[in-house]
Amino acid sequence: MARGAKRIVSAGIARFLHATGWLARSRTPDRLTILTFHRVLPEERRQGYPLPGLVVTPEELSWILGRLSPHYTCGPLEQSFDRWCAPVPGATPPLAITFDDCTADGHQYARPVLAAHDIRASFFAPAGLIEAGDALWHDRLGFAVSLLAACGDAGFDRWLEVNRLSPDPGAALAHRVVVAAKSETPARRDAWIRELETLAQGRGVPEWARLMTWQELRELSGEGHEIGSHSMSHELLPQLAREALRDEVEGSRILIADRIGRPIDSFCYPNGDESDGVADAVRRAGYRVGVTTRGGINERATDPLRLHRFDMQFDYVTDGFGAPSDALLLFRVSGHHPAASAG
Repeated sequence: MARGAKRIVSAGIARFLHATGWLARSRTPDRLTILTFHRVLPEERRQGYPLPGLVVTPEELSWILGRLSPHYTCGPLEQSFDRWCAPVPGATPPLAITFDDCTADGHQYARPVLAAHDIRASFFAPAGLIEAGDALWHDRLGFAVSLLAACGDAGFDRWLEVNRLSPDPGAALAHRVVVAAKSETPARRDAWIRELETLAQGRGVPEWARLMTWQELRELSGEGHEIGSHSMSHELLPQLAREALRDEVEGSRILIADRIGRPIDSFCYPNGDESDGVADAVRRAGYRVGVTTRGGINERATDPLRLHRFDMQFDYVTDGFGAPSDALLLFRVSGHHPAASAG
């Protein structure tokens, strides 16, 4: 079945389940729902970002929050987790709003949208990168690929051939290279970034795509938003040796707490990558809660350090005709939509 036809069928099922009250009956205080957002950018900036699947616009974010807040008690992760642990009969179920990476657009664009809806959220900070004023590795790689592909660089074509990557042009090329880099070792991934940045002659991540500063994070914290850890460097934690893993997990907690003046109790696994050893390191570091990128609702049996989340791309909640659907959004976060629960 074509993608558009699948969307039409899915939206039709969602409307039926919504109209019959089935979706409402599935929302109970003993189930914890968590949403994942990354970047919040105006449409013109989204078009210039090499990984547009990580972006919602301010208008899209506002639409999502406006449609969910009548049905859920929306808030930061730890606060929502506490409501889940001690549910109040008859209360609307908890729903945590989380933003990975702490890019500056979260402060510039997400913050006023959250304020307009009187909602607080969790922001997960890659502490070492913020401290050093560096960019995320996938942004460095993505922007370099996009720049080189746009100018038809012959050296870049040879680089793709050497690394057995498809040279097909288009916005998806940066995504394909980033996905391929995730399967490489940290050292090899870093080598890729340095090689491509050299080819790009220093034309790197633009100012608008930077991470937040500590001052911006303190402002968010002062307004009631939760700041959590997203490790030190956003490396894929299962790939790291024991000492490096401990620094990423424990060191980030200490650094963030020192810089914002509040204890840090929530952890977000970079790229969602975790293992028994990584989760154990997070537990030993003293975190209360940890979030993955695995889709689904959190039930009583869910490990608090391996909580499930629903990734929020606006395309997911539009029907086959491109229109946003309230029913489809509620279906996707219900835990019953097969695609949303697959991760």
